[in-house]
Amino acid sequence: MLASQRSLFDIPSDVAYLNAAGWSPLPRATQKAAQAAVLRKGQPWKLGADFADSQHERARAAAAALIGAEARDIALVSSVGYGVAIAGKVLPIPRGSRVLVLENDHTSPVLEWISRADAQGFTVETIAQPANGDWTPAVLEAIERPGALPLSLASISSIHWSDGGLLDMPAIRDALRRHGAALLVDATHGVGVIATDVKTLDPDFLIFPTYKWVLGPYGRAFVYVAKRHQDGVPLEQTAFGRRDVKAENPVYFADTRYHGDARRYDMASAIISSPWRWRRSAWR
Repeated sequence: MLASQRSLFDIPSDVAYLNAAGWSPLPRATQKAAQAAVLRKGQPWKLGADFADSQHERARAAAAALIGAEARDIALVSSVGYGVAIAGKVLPIPRGSRVLVLENDHTSPVLEWISRADAQGFTVETIAQPANGDWTPAVLEAIERPGALPLSLASISSIHWSDGGLLDMPAIRDALRRHGAALLVDATHGVGVIATDVKTLDPDFLIFPTYKWVLGPYGRAFVYVAKRHQDGVPLEQTAFGRRDVKAENPVYFADTRYHGDARRYDMASAIISSPWRWRRSAWR
């Protein structure tokens, strides 16, 4: 039995807070880190030239450690929906095929495929919520359904957000592989509380935010991208998604090739200090 963790949170002894699934209380350590970050922005001239890059890589490595990945397989994004949009752009979903989603699943792993289905000519098939709460047999039955359209992808949560149903992801992965289909996992309710190993599971994409069991802020998420998908075109065209586009260079666009890993999919960052230094030097 886990010992009481109340002392790690700013929760008075007379409060029993039960809505962690919606608004997780931030631990005292997270609050302290957030306060320090705000104070740094108050005096940005004290930040080193490599501050932003080092912070990004520190976060990337920490996220990778949570899921048994390598840091270079992690993209830094804003939300699970953003990560699914990356998959939507990268994964080839053939016309006449189908994508599986779960009934009443969160919008993040679902809406991207609904929005693309008509234009790309595939079908989004919704697996009905089982009366007994056991999602795994329902998903396996949908995968193996005789006479169904060819299967391209299952875009599903590892733990269903509305009923808490835990899915057997290895069994689902094995069934998908028999059909040559891809697996996208919304691991929002798993990473940080349930052991997750992408080396063993080998999903095509696995995405999780920081605001649930990772005990961080809203507006940040991580995308694990299998190496077989690290050659796609990202949603945004950024300097740091390229191999050598830096304001400090004598030639700004020195090497516009994408990074050869998941870093190419990083979202545009609000922490870019180098252009300011370049412009300052240009004023002289």
